Amino acid sequence: MNGITEEANLVLYKSNDNGSTWTQVGATLNTGAKTLTISGLDGFSWWTAGDSGNPLLVDLVSFTAEALEDYVLLEWETASEIDNAGFHLWRSDTEDTEYIKITDYLIQAQGGPTQGATYAYEDFQVEPELTYYYQLEDIDRYGVSTFHGPVSATPGDGVEPIVLICPEDGVLIPVYPAAMFEWDGAGLERFKLEFSRSPDFTGKVIVLPPDRKKRTVLIEEESYTPSQREWRSVQHLGRKGQIVYWRVNGEDEAGEGFVSKTFGLTPQLNRLRRFTK
Repeated sequence: MNGITEEANLVLYKSNDNGSTWTQVGATLNTGAKTLTISGLDGFSWWTAGDSGNPLLVDLVSFTAEALEDYVLLEWETASEIDNAGFHLWRSDTEDTEYIKITDYLIQAQGGPTQGATYAYEDFQVEPELTYYYQLEDIDRYGVSTFHGPVSATPGDGVEPIVLICPEDGVLIPVYPAAMFEWDGAGLERFKLEFSRSPDFTGKVIVLPPDRKKRTVLIEEESYTPSQREWRSVQHLGRKGQIVYWRVNGEDEAGEGFVSKTFGLTPQLNRLRRFTK
């Protein structure tokens, strides 16, 4: 009976969220017939028996799934663990269908009756931009298990393909020397930079490296330092104290295009005047 030795301590718990949280409900205990009885039910719920003197064998503080570029990071934390042997993780493509166990071995319990523990698991058996649902199973030393969740994550969804590194957003830029622009292209093959007075890049746009005979020039490196002439053109966009916006365009091996976020920089006006005389 869930490891409970005193039948008189049996109480009934109900869950309306597939086992994530449990609430004790009033039920009639008959130790002779070994039953817990409740009436007036009007819907489906999950039910379990527990020990009124020790109702939570695993007190779960949190259970989360974080989507990263090519895997899902699962983390959970307990406040206390009583008679807990460990955990298994289960995954499904949909919230309400069959879940498949993804842990080959029991994740050993690290907490105890007076302290909890934190746990993490990385699931690399996923495909980008597909949503996965996870349940956490805790198993006590009697073999009785309780499920928590589900939680969900979509790997690759919303991950920035191009991350701007420097100059940082909103910095003041000196006229000389020319600033070096650096970014992380996340495996993309070719890049170009764009500069504009407008944050949506309408109107005049300076492209670096510059096009040659109407042919777009792309670079393979993930950094670029403009020449003195190119840098003067960029600085000229901010000659009246305006913010100059910049971003990076990239292409993958198949030629599909990606665009970074937009950063802003501000030229130093006093030095710009001396430089352009």
